[in-house]
Amino acid sequence: MSNYNIHHIDRFSAVFNALSNPHRLQIYTLLSGCCPPGQACDLARVSSCRVGDLGSKLDIAASTLSHHLKELSHAG
Repeated sequence: MSNYNIHHIDRFSAVFNALSNPHRLQIYTLLSGCCPPGQACDLARVSSCRVGDLGSKLDIAASTLSHHLKELSHAG
């Protein structure tokens, strides 16, 4: 039997659901590359992770980007 309880399954489902959208997956990938875990953030790298820069890279409207960021935030 799995060590994951139903709370973990619900949480994983919400995360995977949020990442199933191609734009959200691209946003997540871009943001996760800004500051790798366990490493100091390079200021040049962080400056390319501003919201306006993300919108330009993805060629999506600011309101759409805001919506996707909200969904990713809610999913954790």
